[in-house]
Amino acid sequence: DSSWTTTPLYTAGKAKNREAAVKLIENGADLDLLIGNTNKSIKDFMTSWMPDLAVDKVKVKRYRSKTDNIKGKLMEIVKETNLDSKNYMEKFLKFRQATLGLYDAQNGYEDLVEKICRKGLADFARILFKKGADPNKFPPNSYSCPI
Repeated sequence: DSSWTTTPLYTAGKAKNREAAVKLIENGADLDLLIGNTNKSIKDFMTSWMPDLAVDKVKVKRYRSKTDNIKGKLMEIVKETNLDSKNYMEKFLKFRQATLGLYDAQNGYEDLVEKICRKGLADFARILFKKGADPNKFPPNSYSCPI
């Protein structure tokens, strides 16, 4: 299941932290999000990691729309963008527009910062740093800072 798509729910499930998983599901964590190129959803992984947790039975207190996945949108834009792209400015503006709903990039954005820095997308990185992303924070399963 090695991929760059991780969420707090994925991490809680992998660690078999039932309490954290339930709290995240109650607050609208997306169970249908596909993990990397595995064609498996977080729900599939949760079922295999914690078979005793009936994720469908957890009462959701705060629903989120599918459009709330700001990080997923940002990852897709970055994945499609290179410095020498003809449509670089268009992708940058799309990235900037997508970050308008992002209020805090302090936690959980380390892998995105790393991907941006590896591609040399300094303009994209500046936006995340203004939103609170930490350039010294390590992404999960990585042993190097992004910069």
